[in-house]
Amino acid sequence: MADCPMPTTVCDRSPRGPAAGRPGVVLEYPGNIVQWNGSRYDNDYVRLFRVVRGRIVLFREHFNPLVLQQAFSDDKLAGTFALPTP
Repeated sequence: MADCPMPTTVCDRSPRGPAAGRPGVVLEYPGNIVQWNGSRYDNDYVRLFRVVRGRIVLFREHFNPLVLQQAFSDDKLAGTFALPTP
């Protein structure tokens, strides 16, 4: 276990999954979009690529779905991004 940014959080940062221990590229970047109605959608993304012999064999994208839901809550597709209620 490694130290985490928040003292009350326990993190296991051991590599896992199909990219563990293999060469790859991780990109972290912001996405800033002005929607058709003038409102903004600003989210942060992390993308993982693994390349073997010049071909992408693994691609994963991570982002905050709550930011997505909030940005599109007034949109016609709002139901698409709705989270289930407990």
